Formats: sequence, C-alpha cells, structure tokens
Amino acid sequence: MKKRLITLISFSLIFIFSLCRCGGGGSGSVLYNPVPLGILSISGGPIYDFGSHLVDSETVREFTVTNIGGGSAKDITGNFYFSLSFTYLGGSYPGTGGTCGGELAPDSQCKIVVQFSPKALGLTQTSLQLSYFNGTSSVVTSSPLLTGTGI
Repeated sequence: MKKRLITLISFSLIFIFSLCRCGGGGSGSVLYNPVPLGILSISGGPIYDFGSHLVDSETVREFTVTNIGGGSAKDITGNFYFSLSFTYLGGSYPGTGGTCGGELAPDSQCKIVVQFSPKALGLTQTSLQLSYFNGTSSVVTSSPLLTGTGI
C-alpha cells in the first residue's frame, strides 16, 4: 500500500512539474505564463442617456469598442437585452456604418452604430451587450446601460 502511494505521489509531482516552466539557476522558481485575454471596453460610460425623443422617431449614436486586453477578442456578436427601442442601425451588428467584425486585435478599436427609436411613452433602458471569446472562455459585456425617454 505504501509503495503504491509513493508511486502515485511521484507520478503526480512529475505531472504537475511538467505543466509549468521551472526557472534556471537552481532557484526552483516557477514562472506562470497565462494566456493573454481579449477584454472589450465600450465608450459612453457606465450609463449613456439618449435623452427625450418623440415616439417612433430615430436617434443614432456611434460607440467605440476598444480591446484593452493583451489577446484577441474573437467571435464577437452584439445584442440588446429585451429591447425593441434600441437596435443596431439597419437591424444587425455592428450597425450600418459600423466597422466592428467578428474579431478585434489587442489595442485595436472599431465602431458600432446604435439607434434609439422609442416605441412607447416613458423611460426605456437596456444594456448594450457584446458576446465574445476572450482566449479562454466566452464572456458578455453589460455596459453601458442605455437609457432614453419616449415623449
């Protein structure tokens, strides 16, 4: 039993050390080399207010998307959380005149074009969401919060 346990521990340690890069010079230090992540940031602050507009009128705003991470953001798609009043200009991501595509390299920017057309009187709000693969997992942005009022 002890021999099996020692063998199991030995193989476990060999496996663990094979997953890392060990520093030279006899220091025994371990270097951690993470995957660079794509991190998307959208201009407009945490809240962007389109203001007050007549019901069924159209107001357009351009937002800048910046990849502030060290890796590429891939498979980018955009949507609005349960909203009829906020859409991409022309109906689909990135909006007519938008320059964003399915991938954004590190330190790069692109544009999305959003239209606000209130469908009813009163305040409407939604999150501008971009879904993407950051290099290790799928993530969704939830900022900025878009607001506007139908009058």
